[in-house]
Amino acid sequence: MVSCWYSSHLKLNSGHMAIPWLSALKAIPWGNVIEHAPNVLDKARDLLDKHRKPSEPETEDSRQATASDSTPHNQLESRLSDALKQIKSIQQKNDSLDSKLVDLAHQQSTIFKNIQALRSANRWLVFFSVTLTLVNIGLWILYSFNY
Repeated sequence: MVSCWYSSHLKLNSGHMAIPWLSALKAIPWGNVIEHAPNVLDKARDLLDKHRKPSEPETEDSRQATASDSTPHNQLESRLSDALKQIKSIQQKNDSLDSKLVDLAHQQSTIFKNIQALRSANRWLVFFSVTLTLVNIGLWILYSFNY
C-alpha cells in the first residue's frame, strides 16, 4: 500500500486512480488566463524593474574600510570581481529570459486568437451539419411518403 501524503487521494483498491485536480484544471477559464497573460507579464516586468537597484559606485571611504579589514586587500578585490562577474552573468541570463517570456506571451496571445477563430469556425460547421442532417431527414421522409 502507498504511504505518502497523497495516498488519501488515490483509490488504489478500485483499480483506478482518482485525480481530483483534473476537475479543478477543467474549471479554470483558460481562455481568460491566456488572454491576460501579456498584461501579467508586463506588470511583473515593471515590478522587477522597480525593485532592481543599480550598482553603487565605489567610494574612497569604502576602499579605506576594505583596506583596513583583516583579510588581504587582493583577496577582497578578487572576490569582488568574481561577484561582479557573477552578477553580470545573472543579469544577462535574466535579460534573455525576459525576452523569451515576451516572445512566449506574444505566441500565447496568437494561439488564443487562433483558438477563438477555430471555435467560431467549429460552431458554423456544427450549424451547417445539423442543418444538412435535418434537410436529409426531411427529404427522406418526403421520399418515403411518396412511394
